[in-house]
Amino acid sequence: RRCGGMVVGGRMGGRMGRRLGATTIAIVLLFAANSINGRPIPGVLFFHPGKSGGGSVKEALETWRVEFYQFQKQDPPPSDIHVQKSDCVIVILRNPTDRILSAYRWVKSSRQPTRVNETKQRWEAGNYTLQVPRTFKYHDELESDLLACFPTLRLYSEAFGIRPDYNMTAKELHCLTSARETILTHYDHYGMGYEYLMRPSLPYLRTHTEKMFGVRVTHMKSDLEGLYKWLYKKGQKMVGNGTYVPPVKECVHCYGQAELPSAEGLRSLDSFLRSQTKEYEAYEEAARSCSNLKHLPREERVTIHPLSGVVKESTSTMI
Repeated sequence: RRCGGMVVGGRMGGRMGRRLGATTIAIVLLFAANSINGRPIPGVLFFHPGKSGGGSVKEALETWRVEFYQFQKQDPPPSDIHVQKSDCVIVILRNPTDRILSAYRWVKSSRQPTRVNETKQRWEAGNYTLQVPRTFKYHDELESDLLACFPTLRLYSEAFGIRPDYNMTAKELHCLTSARETILTHYDHYGMGYEYLMRPSLPYLRTHTEKMFGVRVTHMKSDLEGLYKWLYKKGQKMVGNGTYVPPVKECVHCYGQAELPSAEGLRSLDSFLRSQTKEYEAYEEAARSCSNLKHLPREERVTIHPLSGVVKESTSTMI
């Protein structure tokens, strides 16, 4: 059939349909490669593992009015194309064992009655985005089980040194499994750390260290000041003129030691992370790939031992 001189239908129509279909797919793939969640890839990517102190970095970048995209726990790890197309990659660095202990403290503190009531009031007033209640107030079943099994940080940390055996009750086995699953299955704040977020991108970043900058939670203020100057030299649009550094804060929430693990628990959790996961491996490799840290000795580049304060010896009791 002819319409305005154009052949429609038949073999030619089929070929045109296939070509248009292929063109559409190519356009969609090209758009996906050049965007993150529908947004154009910005010049700055920020890797923010759960409970690593990254909130202070995010606040600084927002204060400096830097356009950036933050990869954190609810995001899938970035593809190689995302990292390659970015100009600058920032990562917050915190000892993995200390990060897991902080995750437990945060989950437990967010369930306190005063915090829950405050959250409920703000939620009902419409002051929360959709993602906040799940992580702040409405904990998933696994997190609820974890707190029911281990009401203290000491018991939680020491659980990683207990081997399951057939003499345990079903509840005890369930508790041990829950503690490990939060990390091994890359669950929320606990498991979405350096291995989950960064390991896929590290082979590329290892050979492009000039575009990567690390902020150590132990040197937050000085590293943030260095980050400001580094971003300015990279040509990022931001406030200031490259010499004046807007005020930055230390990570005020990173070392709240209201509850400490035992020395036994600290050793058990640390050993579990090193032997059963690639968390420490990814953490150290990320630090080695940072342009501002790669020339430093290892003890200055990363925190080898957990920063959990003075811990008390104790014996473990399953609950």
